[in-house]
Amino acid sequence: MGRIMRRPRSRARVLLAVAACGGCGGDQLVLGGGGTSDCLPGTYVGTYQCAAGTGGDGGFQAAGNGSIVMKLQGDRGGATLTIGPGSQFTGMQAPETWVASFSGSLDCASNKLTGTLGDVNFTLSGSKFVTLYQAGTVSADYDAGADADATPVLANGLITETTQLGAGVTGPVAACTWSATLQR
Repeated sequence: MGRIMRRPRSRARVLLAVAACGGCGGDQLVLGGGGTSDCLPGTYVGTYQCAAGTGGDGGFQAAGNGSIVMKLQGDRGGATLTIGPGSQFTGMQAPETWVASFSGSLDCASNKLTGTLGDVNFTLSGSKFVTLYQAGTVSADYDAGADADATPVLANGLITETTQLGAGVTGPVAACTWSATLQR
């Protein structure tokens, strides 16, 4: 004969516990895991702004702005959250649009997000596609807020990039500032 298994808590108790959580944060209710940090996984949405300037080779960087989406994944309250798929910044300067992705992590002990910027994919005049291969970094400070009802933000964000034009040749250097807020 097999071992007799106890029946888990009643369904009503589990539902009551979930309902009591209310605004636990993020776009998912995370059961289990966790830790002692204030880091909350979820989708952070905001904007970025880039200043006009010149790059190291005399290239010109146009001013721009657009939206940024940072999807942080991992255990609620854990030591580290990772920048997940779908994290990107987008922009448009008619008739071009562009998208670039991010990868990296948020260190919940230091409240510092660091990562790398992926290649920029341009759509020109709605039908032509161009990819700029580049090296770049992304960083920000994580602020959980002063009280339990505060909405966490990624603040003081900085995106830097150097476009790789060819073997050993770099193009415009961009410096963009950004911030994003957890969507509940």
